[in-house]
Amino acid sequence: MEIDGKTAYRRTDPGSCRVWLPVTQTFAVRLQSDDACPTLHPYAEAAVELLTNRPDDAVNAEPSDRFIACSLLALALDDPSVAAVEELESLDICSTPTGGKFEVEYEPRPAMGREIAGTPVAVHRDGDSCSVGWVLSSAPIRTPSAPTSVMTGTVTSWDGCEAAEELAGQVIGTTGTERLRAPDVSAVRGLLYVAAESDTAAVGACREIEDPESHVCLPAGRAEAPGAGRELIREGEADPDLVCAAAGPIVREQLGTPWRPVTQTVLPATTPEEIAEAPTQCTFVGNDGEVFEVALSTKPLGASDSELAGHSASTDVDLLLGRAGYVVAWHGAEEPGTLTITSSMSRLVEDEGLTSALVTRFLG
Repeated sequence: MEIDGKTAYRRTDPGSCRVWLPVTQTFAVRLQSDDACPTLHPYAEAAVELLTNRPDDAVNAEPSDRFIACSLLALALDDPSVAAVEELESLDICSTPTGGKFEVEYEPRPAMGREIAGTPVAVHRDGDSCSVGWVLSSAPIRTPSAPTSVMTGTVTSWDGCEAAEELAGQVIGTTGTERLRAPDVSAVRGLLYVAAESDTAAVGACREIEDPESHVCLPAGRAEAPGAGRELIREGEADPDLVCAAAGPIVREQLGTPWRPVTQTVLPATTPEEIAEAPTQCTFVGNDGEVFEVALSTKPLGASDSELAGHSASTDVDLLLGRAGYVVAWHGAEEPGTLTITSSMSRLVEDEGLTSALVTRFLG
């Protein structure tokens, strides 16, 4: 979709809506709501306006204090073990070791009814949970649905209002004496893609990949693959762009042009160490969400039960998932090497010419 001339992606699920504003090939600003998409759209429009016309406000808003929920909560409790709720990729929500929660939000000014530590607060009980909210500062974002929004802090406890008020008092005391200063950095301009530009953000075909973030999914880059055998196996194991470059012409010829190549790790990876060690592959994504996966490895094959294009192969069939795959051995030298091809069972059965052509291209 397009928002004020900028490229955006929208995904609607039952009971929720997400909008991404692509910034780079690996980073996008995400807005998420548990309401229908029309409720979220004004916030997306406000984010586009802010990042396009007032990027300085996004970096050094007035007053220039940056409330980062986990840092602030750890300071208030003198406990570094607090962690982001459910590992959400957000700076503005954090949980305590005892199950409480502190969240920083942009909302309309709450109706105050009490005071804690000299600060007006709003207390709301909902069953076993209790929330205490107060104003942290003025907010740099205005939206049609919240034209007078403020930056609020909200503490929630599932142990009742006494526990929530105690935690709120600790956080309020901290924000009044040791505010966290914003980093002294310059705003980045030209963040968002205009609709006429070529969008290289990772959202595209990677949206069809299950859990694209932890599988480090990216559009395939341009590369020139070496010839078959030792060099291609060794370099292709480390660089899935080479695998896409070698397999691309064959896949397009056999399956048609709509198949889009992306690269991803085979195993979920979140830390830099996991990403560096995770095996990688090239995945071709069809218009209907079907995927066709190709990977190279310098590991030996092990046991074989069949043969493909003159090379020993091992088959792997998963009837439950409706998928099948081949691991094919290269015997061209003393160094081991394998080619792995995985897709739906019907795709592999119907396209024996495709698998044979891929084996010949990679293994010779």
